[in-house]
Amino acid sequence: MPRPQPAAAVLRQRRINNRQAARDLGLKSAHHLGRVLNGYAPPSPKLRRALADYLDLPEAALFRDGPGRGAT
Repeated sequence: MPRPQPAAAVLRQRRINNRQAARDLGLKSAHHLGRVLNGYAPPSPKLRRALADYLDLPEAALFRDGPGRGAT
């Protein structure tokens, strides 16, 4: 069963919903961002970097898998 990425908790703590984050990141789909954050889809390297920059945190703090690797 997929496990949420730590980034999901950070967004919740900051009261940023997926739709707002997707809009701020220039993403076309808040649904896809939600799938990534909930562990159902792997984050692309570009999305990992963008979210890390957006939240001003290192990628390693936001994603449990190594760079470019999806949830297992």
